[in-house]
Amino acid sequence: MQTSWTARLAILLLGVQVATASFRFAEGSKHLRTNAERLAHGLPPLPPTFKRTLPGSADAPTRALQARYGAPSPTTPMPLTYSGRLEVRSLDGERVGFVTSSNNGASFGVDTKVDGNTYGESSDLHVKFETSSNTFDVQITSPSLGEASLLGAATSVGPTSISGGSPNFVSLTNVGQTPAGSIPTSSAGKQCLVESAIWSFDEAGQKLTAQFVNPDGSRPATVLAYDVDSNSLIFTGDLASYEADKASKVDPEIIVIPWNSPRLFPVTLHVAAAYNDQWPVMKPDPSL
Repeated sequence: MQTSWTARLAILLLGVQVATASFRFAEGSKHLRTNAERLAHGLPPLPPTFKRTLPGSADAPTRALQARYGAPSPTTPMPLTYSGRLEVRSLDGERVGFVTSSNNGASFGVDTKVDGNTYGESSDLHVKFETSSNTFDVQITSPSLGEASLLGAATSVGPTSISGGSPNFVSLTNVGQTPAGSIPTSSAGKQCLVESAIWSFDEAGQKLTAQFVNPDGSRPATVLAYDVDSNSLIFTGDLASYEADKASKVDPEIIVIPWNSPRLFPVTLHVAAAYNDQWPVMKPDPSL
């Protein structure tokens, strides 16, 4: 009986020693950081570890993954194509008329009311353009204007700059093509310098705006104005200076009859009866 208890006690002590040795071995193996150290102590190599993380995880990606995935590309708006007539409005939103398809030898004018209550659509300028993140061309689709089939700006004779404090102006007319950002360039069929790719488009307001580039490359404020007396649309950098210069050239012997409406004022261009190629919906035109 005593032998049985002695054998049991010996087995128990052996188990404690094995457990203690296993614990010490496990604790010691934590400090074996390299495979060489583990192999020297009779342990197998460490399993492979992967420290790279996918983008979006809590851990920062390695340089290799940053180079591979990179930053997300910005979304580029899809170009949209519009066509229709160009409605001229005052800054308070009132309709003045439509850009006419004939000019007075220099500038396009405004086709105002015909027969007292309707507009002459057949004589209006028709255009087509595709929007872009850069300034772009506006194509004239009216067939009567020949080779110079883009809507743009033209100087009166030679190089002309517009700016604040200057009465200088350039005309809104049909021109040949020039690159976006170009300074005024000679054009076939024109005894002047022109720019075509001057346009930007505000989709929300269906509005075209222009940016003229001076011969020195500067980009002045570009105000589109309607001169009622000459029925011409012009660009100027300073409407007040243009108006003062115009008034100074009027013969003082001529009796000027007061008008009930302004004879020179800033205007905006809007696409009327426009067709958008992405969403095939004809935009309504109240005059039709």
